[in-house]
Amino acid sequence: AGDNGNIILDSQLILMRDRSNITTNAEGDATGGNITIDTDLLVALDNSDITANAEDSFGGRVIINALGIFGTEFREQQTPDSDITASSQLGASFSGTVEINAPYSDPSAGLFELPDNFVNPKLLVATGCGTSDGNRFVQIGRGGLPTDPTQPLVGETLWMDLRPLPRHTARRRKNRNHASNASNPVNSRRSRVIEANRWMINNDGVVELVADSVQSSPFISWFSPYYCLR
Repeated sequence: AGDNGNIILDSQLILMRDRSNITTNAEGDATGGNITIDTDLLVALDNSDITANAEDSFGGRVIINALGIFGTEFREQQTPDSDITASSQLGASFSGTVEINAPYSDPSAGLFELPDNFVNPKLLVATGCGTSDGNRFVQIGRGGLPTDPTQPLVGETLWMDLRPLPRHTARRRKNRNHASNASNPVNSRRSRVIEANRWMINNDGVVELVADSVQSSPFISWFSPYYCLR
């Protein structure tokens, strides 16, 4: 620790304006004190200084840990701007140390000077076409606009439901099936199956079951001894 004491600041925001000072300067042969600042944002404007200077001894130590630093930076000597110094009147060899840990800002970059001239809005507006006798505007129909502001919006196009009704659809499907059956007629008359009532041997020597042309009675057996094979 220096002979002039130390300063420790821990705050989310440190704002310095109008020649504000955070100092541990030492007089005579005393060494400069130490300054430790932990903050998220450090802003120093209007010639506001952070100093740990000394006259006839070594300068102190300044440590700043911040996410962002604006308006100030480290310098060897104090200036009319906002400065961070740890100097000694004995020369640079007796100066203290300044350690700045700000990952998202560069204090040496300082502030950017913005231009004083403003944009002329007249230059941003395009010149429209001039009026002439040939210009005209024709409105046909209301175009969906109500005749009165208090009336609801009603379009001029009528909506028509073109979907077929279920009854008509069923009738159309029935007619379609009828037309399909008419185009592909099927012979519904089929030959009647007649029960065999006798058997015989054809020319190839194969036994076949046959039926007489006279309709047989269902109660008489088809087997008859008269047709037995000898």
